[in-house]
Amino acid sequence: MKLTVKASNTKESYKQLNEAKGKVIADENKLSSKDFAPGETPASINMDLRRHQEEVIKAQETLNNNSKDLFEYTESINKKEMFDWIWDLIDNYKVFLDATTLDQKVALVNLIGYITLLNTSITIFLILVGNQFIL
Repeated sequence: MKLTVKASNTKESYKQLNEAKGKVIADENKLSSKDFAPGETPASINMDLRRHQEEVIKAQETLNNNSKDLFEYTESINKKEMFDWIWDLIDNYKVFLDATTLDQKVALVNLIGYITLLNTSITIFLILVGNQFIL
């Protein structure tokens, strides 16, 4: 949802920028061709030209900001959501190991070894017992 909103904001900013550029080009064409509508003067067209140039600058800044937001959001999706839980697990494990003493680390390794032996023994027992039931 956020990605769609950010993309549509960028698209809308691009559209506003093109409209503002079109107004600037129209004002410059009026000045160069000296084709003024009734009541228009070169001074009024120059004022409109400056105002439209400011609109172009604002639209360009808005487009840059929206493009930057869109890029940052897509980068955060790539980095954050895919394997973030694995990096969190590794970081938590490192913090846990840093907080333990050497005796606690030895006890932890022994506990992991005993659990592995127990799991292997249970697996062998279940294979042998299951083999007796099948035969």
